[in-house]
Amino acid sequence: MPRRPQRPLSTPQLLRVALSSTLAAFDEELFDEPIVERRFVWGRFFMVSDPDGIRRVMQDNVDNYPRIDVLHRVFAFTAGTGMLAAEGEMWRRHRRLLNPALDHRTVLADL
Repeated sequence: MPRRPQRPLSTPQLLRVALSSTLAAFDEELFDEPIVERRFVWGRFFMVSDPDGIRRVMQDNVDNYPRIDVLHRVFAFTAGTGMLAAEGEMWRRHRRLLNPALDHRTVLADL
């Protein structure tokens, strides 16, 4: 696991680090707080780590939380056009395919 920065990275640092290791771009606050807002030149960014918040954003109300275009391109470049980069109906199809693997019993069995 990469070492976490103690403070938020600047935009150039974030872009440089995220291309090699996405987790290395996550500072301490992103791990400690349930919801964190960051402002960048391309817009506002919210990181949600609270399970109920994630469920709301990623399942129950996904169409109301569009991805920032720059992040969408970074995800597509680094991770392909899978679930991280997809939106709308494409995201829903990917999610349905991954549901069995993301079930909490399956995840717990792998720990």
